[in-house]
Amino acid sequence: MHHLRLLGLIITFLSFAASSAFALSVEKVPNPRHTNAWVTDQANILSPTQEEELNTMLGELEAQTSVEIALVTLDTIDAGTPKDFATSLFNHWGVGKKGADNGLLVLLVMSERRLEMETGYGLEAVLSDGWLAATQANHMVPHFKKGNFGTGLTRGLAAINTRVSTHSATPRADTSPAGDETPKSALAHLVDSSGGDSQTRSADETGENFASSCCCVSLLLLVLLWRIRKRRRRRRCPRCDHKMVPMPDAEIDRRLTPGHRLERELGSRLFLFEECPECHYVDDLVQKPNSAYKTCPSCSYLTLKIRVEELFPATTTSGGRRRIFQTCLHCDFEDHDDEATPRVQVQAPVQSSYSPPRRRHRKRERKRERHDSSPGLFSFGSSSSHDDDDDHNRRPPSGGSSGRSSGGGGSFGGGRSGGGGAGSSW
Repeated sequence: MHHLRLLGLIITFLSFAASSAFALSVEKVPNPRHTNAWVTDQANILSPTQEEELNTMLGELEAQTSVEIALVTLDTIDAGTPKDFATSLFNHWGVGKKGADNGLLVLLVMSERRLEMETGYGLEAVLSDGWLAATQANHMVPHFKKGNFGTGLTRGLAAINTRVSTHSATPRADTSPAGDETPKSALAHLVDSSGGDSQTRSADETGENFASSCCCVSLLLLVLLWRIRKRRRRRRCPRCDHKMVPMPDAEIDRRLTPGHRLERELGSRLFLFEECPECHYVDDLVQKPNSAYKTCPSCSYLTLKIRVEELFPATTTSGGRRRIFQTCLHCDFEDHDDEATPRVQVQAPVQSSYSPPRRRHRKRERKRERHDSSPGLFSFGSSSSHDDDDDHNRRPPSGGSSGRSSGGGGSFGGGRSGGGGAGSSW
């Protein structure tokens, strides 16, 4: 019996050591852009066909809208919660374009059975927290529960791809020449081409561009009018097909419980009742806005207030700790919990955009200097050798100007996280 207990302890220790050995930190997660990809499948849950399909879809989305989406699957992480890890990894890679902050990080941690989506400021209007949570619940988590992780990720990212493509106001602008930091819109290019060099662009081509621009503007106006009309159109009764009318505030207040009244006062939940004047059918349209209040585990009302107190801050060498207080404004529920915060990431130094002149111009200038100074024969040879070595040392690396690129790959655009997103467990 003693030997069996000892064997069980040894197996438990080996399992813990194995999981700790495979745990990755933020700095050790392979950046997919170094290989011109968008997916890092460290957990090996995607088939080669699924991974290729996702890389192609995300690459085409970035080319059309400039939105950058990264997908990462990990077996386990070294420290912190999956949400903190996603935020740190997002900022470490710089997902999204700099200034636009239009990035999204999809993180799947198998050991935690947790899915996290981290968004940048520029995508929070399109990919809201509520919409991402609904997408996870409808398209991803049901497949995760059956073990079909590749199918869930493919369908979830396909829904995200459709929404971003649909809500993208303008396509990705062409790369502007050096020195012009502000890219011109399609209409500005059209005005420049029509009013500038008339010899390089014919009248027929200008007319076609103007017609296509007018068609795009007309289509956008039609879509906008249709959405406004759809919002203003009243719903019909499912019983008698008559138009529903809003219920008076006094009648709504009579139907609500004290907890619901408190939710309406706090603004955490909106109650809109509609009634059919013919058959008196009542339909309640309850909306949950994106507020700071959470659902209370005791009374189930959306009246739980969250307050965070930092116990000791994180540094660049060690993580910190914070305490989360939960207080319900409806019942007497109170609770607090401590959690670790990740280490502070050291910002990489900003690289200069200066590009040295071409090699032949530098050689011509050094030859002119040597001719003016008239050095001796031996000093001429020494100077030439030194100049060649200095020219070789100052030559930019073949992988590009970015220090994160390797093997001919690239990097993300330098976006920052907005702290928003949604997470789900399965």
